[in-house]
Amino acid sequence: MLADLAQIESPPELSDGRLLLRSYRPDDAPVIAAMCQDLEAQRWLPLPAPYAMADAQEWIADQPRKWRQETWANWVASDASSGELLGTCGVRLEPSNESGDLGYLVRPEKRRRGVATGAVALIVAWCFDELGLGRLQLRCDPRNEASHR
Repeated sequence: MLADLAQIESPPELSDGRLLLRSYRPDDAPVIAAMCQDLEAQRWLPLPAPYAMADAQEWIADQPRKWRQETWANWVASDASSGELLGTCGVRLEPSNESGDLGYLVRPEKRRRGVATGAVALIVAWCFDELGLGRLQLRCDPRNEASHR
């Protein structure tokens, strides 16, 4: 049974003790802007190029609307101990067919350390165990071998 998403004010914080998925904050903008200027990120994601500070600020400010109007839950993936921003992740929910598409972006210097794997595990658990979704799929370019790992 799918949870009533209209009753969920915003996506919850999720943590496994090592990784914390939390809401965006205005002070995340410089790291988000830098991360989205990475050529690998721009290769695989539909990002503005160049990606400016204003793009990051707009993305952050738009998160409440994305949840309310598009049922799109987005988080910052951070180190649970230090709070360091490691990447971003999210899931766009499709309540009508009880499914969702998830994706992620990890800072270049933090890749290959299990950040995306940990974020996906937290999102999967929330979507299946808490929301009652029946299906999730990864949204990534089929040529992006790193995301498939």
